[in-house]
Amino acid sequence: NGMFPTKRDQWAADLLAIKIDEPVLFIQVKGGGKPNVKEVQRKFAQYRFPPAHSRRVIHWWKPRAHAPEIIECP
Repeated sequence: NGMFPTKRDQWAADLLAIKIDEPVLFIQVKGGGKPNVKEVQRKFAQYRFPPAHSRRVIHWWKPRAHAPEIIECP
């Protein structure tokens, strides 16, 4: 089915999204109040990513939101 659940972060990400001919998405999921973007950037900075082939993002679920706000991490 293409899904491999794990109970630990992979490369500082809660989720990995992979699609042919698209950059790999490394996703941190946060809920509630405004996420600490600097803290997430520090976690992502612990690993080396090929810049042309990956993106690091935060999916921030605000309280009572129907969809997440997507925040890019440089």
